Amino acid sequence: MRVVRISAEAAQELEEAAEWYEREIPGLGARLIDAFEHAIGLLRENLPPLTPLPREAAHRGAKRLLLHRFPFFVITIEQGDEFVVVALAHHARRLGCSVAAARMPSSPKICSSSSSSSSSPGPDSARGI
Repeated sequence: MRVVRISAEAAQELEEAAEWYEREIPGLGARLIDAFEHAIGLLRENLPPLTPLPREAAHRGAKRLLLHRFPFFVITIEQGDEFVVVALAHHARRLGCSVAAARMPSSPKICSSSSSSSSSPGPDSARGI
């Protein structure tokens, strides 16, 4: 069983998204947290269902895991025998840009253009992610 560490940034993103969902429909925030915890359990398994991120982030080893029933990916980096969750990213986010550029050690600027903000309501729209 692998060790999974969750970055402060990822924990903050989970908290903000859960609060948003809870305001929309009572109980939905708790279901998001349950889906996240299930994803963490999958990361602890020998062969978690991860897919590489696009562009330069893939070359740096960043991978994503789809959350069940929510439009989010858990973004992770494998470091030795552990996974580090670096972000909870909404599907509308440009994953290779916002996550890898900001949170991967010694990463150069990855995006050729700035990430677009979502105009639809949701947990990331208030922050322009």
